Parts: sequence; C-alpha cells; structure tokens
Amino acid sequence: MQIILESPYDEYIAKLIENGNFQNAEQVAQFALNEKFQFDHWDDHTISLIEEGLKDVEEGRLIDITVDYKTEVMEGARKKYLDNDPIPSHIKP
Repeated sequence: MQIILESPYDEYIAKLIENGNFQNAEQVAQFALNEKFQFDHWDDHTISLIEEGLKDVEEGRLIDITVDYKTEVMEGARKKYLDNDPIPSHIKP
C-alpha cells in the first residue's frame, strides 16, 4: 500500500524519523492508527473518568506532580506489589 501525504504531514513524519522517534513512515502510520483505534474503543467508564478529571481541573482540584511526589507514588506501588496487595478493581483492564 502506498499513501501520499502532503505538507505539513510529510514534513512532520520526516522530523519524527529524523529525531529517532520512529524508524520509518510505516511505523508512524501504524502508531497513529493504533492511537485512533484505541480512542475509538474507549468504553463508557473510561470516558466518564476523563470527564471527571476535566471537571476536577475546571474546579481547581489539582496537585503538583513533583519529583518527590512521583518517587512516593512509585515506592508505594512497589511496596504494594511486593506485599502482593491486589490491584484495585477500578484500575484493572
């Protein structure tokens, strides 16, 4: 299959390849289609979580994601894993 893209798409794809993000245009296209496929298959629960997050942002319920915060989250997750704590049902796929 051959696809011809005009500017600005062809330039953007070339830049992605040049920067080492992808090896070729086929990888770029496959990645983009996969993202679109995933987006089209979001379930109602996923959409409701996104809407809830957007509402939190609108209402100013935000936290700063600092290096310390990320470290704390990762250490907590590692501890739960090592303790064989079950994954919460709202996180499981």
